[in-house]
Amino acid sequence: MGKFTIDVPSGHSVIKSGENCYRVVDVSTEHLPTTWEEFCKRTKISSLECRIGQTSVIWSINSSIHTTRNPYSDKSLLPDKKTAEAFLALIQLAQLKECYNGGWQPDWNNSEEFKYVIMNNSGKLTKSCSININYVLSFRTEALRDHFLTSFRDLIETAKPLI
Repeated sequence: MGKFTIDVPSGHSVIKSGENCYRVVDVSTEHLPTTWEEFCKRTKISSLECRIGQTSVIWSINSSIHTTRNPYSDKSLLPDKKTAEAFLALIQLAQLKECYNGGWQPDWNNSEEFKYVIMNNSGKLTKSCSININYVLSFRTEALRDHFLTSFRDLIETAKPLI
């Protein structure tokens, strides 16, 4: 393939999206909403969006019927099914973590207190110890953290994009 030139307007960037395919995309923040209400007015509902129902079932939104956003009732919409599954898993993990920690809450301002954490490091679940960097999955002991990871690895993998 020969060389070619792409004129890129100010505030835009070239993104490779295939073997020999490139797209020019707007990367400026000029046109982005600055409030939730503005987002709702300007953004139609996508057919990929989902809601977690009362019985924890993930429902796809019928965007052919429901196109206009409601700033009050649509706060719980999620961008797609994978994100909805991740949030549902995270909700479960939050309850399980509370059970494991027996009411203990990490004091992220206390540099004397070690917190044993599970984190998403470059797409891999990693065990670590933290003093003052906040992690969602933090435990009062190393043994609790390790047991939690062994017991709930599948749920943690599902929630990994959010942790």
